Amino acid sequence: MIAQALKIHFTVEVSRSLVPAQSSVKLTFSNMPIDLYHMEASAPCRAVVMTAKMIGVELNIKMTNLMAGDHMKPEFLAINPQHNIPTIGDDGFYLNESKAISAYLINRYAKDDTLYPKDPKFRALVDQRLYFDMGVLYRRFGELYYPVMMGGATKLSDAAKKELSAAIDFLEGFLGSNKYAAGDHLTIADIALVSTVSTIEVKLLLINTISIQHFSTNLFCF
Repeated sequence: MIAQALKIHFTVEVSRSLVPAQSSVKLTFSNMPIDLYHMEASAPCRAVVMTAKMIGVELNIKMTNLMAGDHMKPEFLAINPQHNIPTIGDDGFYLNESKAISAYLINRYAKDDTLYPKDPKFRALVDQRLYFDMGVLYRRFGELYYPVMMGGATKLSDAAKKELSAAIDFLEGFLGSNKYAAGDHLTIADIALVSTVSTIEVKLLLINTISIQHFSTNLFCF
């Protein structure tokens, strides 16, 4: 059984609302728009969108359909040979990997370091939570879900379910009595984690209750 965890139904709607309806918008802090190669169903892509929203950076959304092979087209491979999303283009500077993108946006455009603190110990905790999201929580979600979605499997693996359940237990331990994943205020670690957990909930319907209601409540308030 999946452990009690974050109930974040709102995240899908919140992240959806952050994607501009038009394909091109003006960027607040740069002479040229920041292009975001994006797929709405992607938790990492939504994390970048929410980070940009938090610091007032508007994005030129370039919908990238992985199922249709948009990421394998020559023009995309020219800017990202790794052919993954999210990828950004900022005045000729191209970057992939959602955690790196979120950190870059904050380091370059944010008015302060609230979302990605410069204090070495605080930043280390934020980085650890980001690495946990990428290397444990989201990876274990993928190991459970993607074989059914793209690999031809007909049911979810019981062993993979247990691994994902253990990852969610780890996350609950990080949160404890804290309002946020890495300290006393919202950081990009929370944005990344809320994107992943909402995807788990929507795709797998495995998260039904919570042990720490205040976490999702505080995130909803941003």
